[in-house]
Amino acid sequence: MFTAVSTTSCQMIGTYDFGSSQGWTAGNMLYLSDASAGAIVTTAPTTSGHFVKRVGVALSAQIMAIKISA
Repeated sequence: MFTAVSTTSCQMIGTYDFGSSQGWTAGNMLYLSDASAGAIVTTAPTTSGHFVKRVGVALSAQIMAIKISA
């Protein structure tokens, strides 16, 4: 069972501009964080039993190309 905790929109393909620098370098692979729910990080989780979910690639310090891995 899933419970919505906020109203959001979901984008599965395309680009997203965060509007401010996220500290990325163009070409960085982007992953869901295993430490902070919903955060996007440049380092894949390495903890045993945790899943690696790539969500895109940085096009600049604030823009990502959304490429969600299966």
